[in-house]
Amino acid sequence: MLTSISRARSGHVPIEVILSSDSEPALADEAFEDLQRSFINLKLKLKLNPPGGHSRVTNLLGGVQAASGEYVLIVDDDDYLDLFAFDNLLPAFFAGNRPLVALTTEMHEETWEETPS
Repeated sequence: MLTSISRARSGHVPIEVILSSDSEPALADEAFEDLQRSFINLKLKLKLNPPGGHSRVTNLLGGVQAASGEYVLIVDDDDYLDLFAFDNLLPAFFAGNRPLVALTTEMHEETWEETPS
């Protein structure tokens, strides 16, 4: 996901990536530092949320609340963005419009084969 964001980023669109997690703080901090070293061209921010409850909802809301930009694009860690995703969104924001943009996704079938032990 971060690789695809890094490749798709555009000079016309400021991008802040919020990594929202409810994992153990020391592990999350260590993983975050590794990601910062690997993706130096992205503005990354770690949002730690309390564990428990509905993890997905807590992390989703925590990420949205931590965002400082005017728009939020929600992307899961196993998703990827098209190379021209941000450039293709620019017309939606022309002349100060404040649209709600719903993106399409493309599903790929995955198959699993059990190997003999």
